[in-house]
Amino acid sequence: MGRSNSKPVAETMSRLFPNKIAVSEMSQTLYGQMEESAKLDDVIRKNLEGLGWLWLRSRGSASKSEYVAEMGVPDRTAQRYLKNLVELARVRRTGSGPSTRYEVTHD
Repeated sequence: MGRSNSKPVAETMSRLFPNKIAVSEMSQTLYGQMEESAKLDDVIRKNLEGLGWLWLRSRGSASKSEYVAEMGVPDRTAQRYLKNLVELARVRRTGSGPSTRYEVTHD
């Protein structure tokens, strides 16, 4: 996460805590926590994508709607994860429209 909101946060903290050293330390802590949160979100996303790959590999093939139902992710997220697997040559996209399936190409 960027620091685009740093000015309003710093101004609010300055009003609440007039000691500039405390404000600086709290700001650094807040930004550190925001960066850690972004890293955690990335780890969770990668793990969820990995779980999707393991599930798909165990089935051999699936449609996007099956993936959505099993993994509990939004349609667009499933589409992005499946596209990544196609780009990595882990799966092959077959068919078109509602009959599109994603077939595992290798383990």
